[in-house]
Amino acid sequence: MGADAVDLARLAGLELDPWQEYALNKALGVGEDGKWAAYEVAIVTQRQNGKGSILEALQLAALFLWGERLIIHSAHEFATAQESFQRVRSLIEGCGVLSREVAHIYTSNGKEGIKLKNGNRLQFKARSRKSARGFTGSRIIFDEALFLPRQFLGAVMPTMAAVSKTGNPQLWYTSSTGLADSEVLEGLRTRAVTGENAGSLCYLEWSTKSWDEMTVSERSHWDDDRAKWRADPEVWREANPAFEIRISADYMQKELASEMSDIDFEREHLGIWERIGGDSLIPVDVWQSLANEKSQPGENIVLALDVPPSREQAFIAMASIRDDGKTHLELVDTADGLAWITPRLQQLQRKYRPEAIVVDAQSAAGSLLPELKANRVRTLQISGRDYAKACGQFYDAVREKTLVHLDDPLLNEAIEAGRMKPVGDSLWRWARKDITTNISPLVAVTLAVWGLQRGEMKRISKENRGKVRI
Repeated sequence: MGADAVDLARLAGLELDPWQEYALNKALGVGEDGKWAAYEVAIVTQRQNGKGSILEALQLAALFLWGERLIIHSAHEFATAQESFQRVRSLIEGCGVLSREVAHIYTSNGKEGIKLKNGNRLQFKARSRKSARGFTGSRIIFDEALFLPRQFLGAVMPTMAAVSKTGNPQLWYTSSTGLADSEVLEGLRTRAVTGENAGSLCYLEWSTKSWDEMTVSERSHWDDDRAKWRADPEVWREANPAFEIRISADYMQKELASEMSDIDFEREHLGIWERIGGDSLIPVDVWQSLANEKSQPGENIVLALDVPPSREQAFIAMASIRDDGKTHLELVDTADGLAWITPRLQQLQRKYRPEAIVVDAQSAAGSLLPELKANRVRTLQISGRDYAKACGQFYDAVREKTLVHLDDPLLNEAIEAGRMKPVGDSLWRWARKDITTNISPLVAVTLAVWGLQRGEMKRISKENRGKVRI
């Protein structure tokens, strides 16, 4: 079907680049049932590479070849939708074979569209809350998907479900590189990268590996100089499929020398996404300043268990008051699966005689509580509200620099991935920056610190009981 779209575009005077033909062929595969193999298609690449031409070829084929009754092209802004309409209109009016099939071209502001004599329609719309429930086409295109809100998509999906029972619908998302709040686009990318809930998704992205993700060995190719990497034409080529076709090296050099910031250049021209979910709540430099690989626990010890939602592994953490009054943090153990947890906690209970082993009963670890109880592992359960308080207490302890950790890579990664999720008016809890990250080590040490502080408060209360205040 992709080849048909390419041929029709050529008939209309639109000659596609090899990468554009590749994208259409991948996106328009058909399954054994005769329906689209991909229910969702996402194409992400930098501006000026020619995503719009892919959509023009797609819309011509859907309208004239495949008999789709209603195709809706939506954009974040009205001007973008109108520009797309004018390009498709020009292609049709410039081709006699196609123009003779047209019944009417609508040009009123906000109602731009093309209707064929057989009743097939192509509409161009700007997205708004009011327009969401009117999106009932057999093919819906979300251009500028980096600005697509999840609420809007949520209003569209039920209408597509009804169409899928009798028709052959397909959703398309086209976009330049995502912003920090591009929640729908982020979700598509994460599904593609992880394979989780990927369903029938065709995801095509052109970008280069970010500097921050590279190893020392990889950076050495540019003498560990980020500016050299940013100015490398081969890096430009990797991130821009139309490099030296539509985008010249001279243009890229001028952009690099302009007043555009380095971060903006990397996002606009290299496909480097803004940090999803915003910055880490705990700054890396602050956390690193608390590292001490020689730190040792004191006498009072609390353990904590956390299991991530995937249930693929578990983490046991320790918190302990040192002789200098600071709190020692440590990841005691981690392993894949859950079968090892009970015997390991039994061993640790005998070894350390902890004041408590904290478990969040509402988390994935909560399912282990009956087994732990049956094997005489004494646990302290934390409520949802107390857990929210514990997150704030941990954050305060980091800011006040009363914690010491062993510079464990797993815990460091979890700290970097930790984000704030509000709970009620004044509380919050830890959340992941995206589904590819694991904050379970952070949750485990947070629970351990809460258990330790709870024990300290009880001791202070007991010591003060019966004292006469003057």
